[in-house]
Amino acid sequence: MGGWKMNAASIRTSLARRLGVLVVLVALVALVGCGASKGMGTVAPSKDPKADFLGTWTAVSVSDKDLGDLTLEDMTGLGIYFRITLVEDGTGTMDLAGDVEDLKWSLKDDTTVLINDSETAASSLELKDGKLVGDEDGTKMVFEKGDLVKEDMPKGGGSTDDKASEAVDYLIADDELATIRMTEVFVDFTGDPGFVVNFKNNSDKSLRIWSQSESFSINGEMREPIGLFELTKPGTYVDCKVFYDGAEVGHELASLKDISGKIELMDEDYNVLRTYDFSYSYGAKG
Repeated sequence: MGGWKMNAASIRTSLARRLGVLVVLVALVALVGCGASKGMGTVAPSKDPKADFLGTWTAVSVSDKDLGDLTLEDMTGLGIYFRITLVEDGTGTMDLAGDVEDLKWSLKDDTTVLINDSETAASSLELKDGKLVGDEDGTKMVFEKGDLVKEDMPKGGGSTDDKASEAVDYLIADDELATIRMTEVFVDFTGDPGFVVNFKNNSDKSLRIWSQSESFSINGEMREPIGLFELTKPGTYVDCKVFYDGAEVGHELASLKDISGKIELMDEDYNVLRTYDFSYSYGAKG
């Protein structure tokens, strides 16, 4: 995956943040795919301009001053894909790696579609040579028609074999809304150390888990963990594989020293319901 300006961990950090906050980052509204067509290629002109935009569009490339140039294979290799569904009645959905949000859309003109969710201003995508192109805030995204995320594409960065791992049992929270538990520490195949957080939704509504911004430190230095955000439906659970850049903190389990911060529990609309303290240090007793 050549041409990246940042290492893999930094890219995953930026993608996670940029693609995760759909209601805040207008530029990333463009990273999703629509409808039903399975094939790639050029979209034939239509008598009804709206018909050219209906279907499934998948983000196949991202060009960004910080991230560099990413292909669909690069993104799925990092466990991320984005697509939008535009329905004829002006509604649709945004799908960020399984995290689905509703959207509304309309035509600005015969070649430009405006897309927005309930909280952001409209973001525009232009139909060029059968592809949808968005270019905002220094980030250019290109979509091709069809659901192009194949089942056999690598997801999560290729090999998932960890170099080292140990089971742990650290209860972070257990109440009527959620049970949050740290279950494992690891050094992954890239040399990045991290930990697994099991997040179980005990409520009757969808909930999100999120690392509170600018609250985490490791070994006395303010650094945010990568990957501590997930959505769960009522009565379900998910394992968050959280990590730090090994080039910055070290490549050993022992690098996971004196980690502290706050974990936020949110509803589906990102309203904070609870905040939990997190504190862990590898090798500490008790």
